[in-house]
Amino acid sequence: MKLEQKSDSVSFLCSIAPLQSAIQISSDGGARIKVDLPESEMDALVKLLAWRERTLRITVEAED
Repeated sequence: MKLEQKSDSVSFLCSIAPLQSAIQISSDGGARIKVDLPESEMDALVKLLAWRERTLRITVEAED
C-alpha cells in the first residue's frame, strides 16, 4: 500500500538528543545525528516514516 503524499516536504521542531552518542562520526566518513521530537510533532514523524527509503535534504534553522 502506497501512502498518498500531499507534499514533498515536512517541517518539524526538534532538538539534538541529550546523549553522548547523539552525534556519531563513522570510520567511513559518514555521520549519524539523533534528534528528539516532542509529541506535538508526531504528524511529521509519520511522514518521515513513509520516506524511510528516500534520500532527504535536511535544512537546519535555530528556533528561538
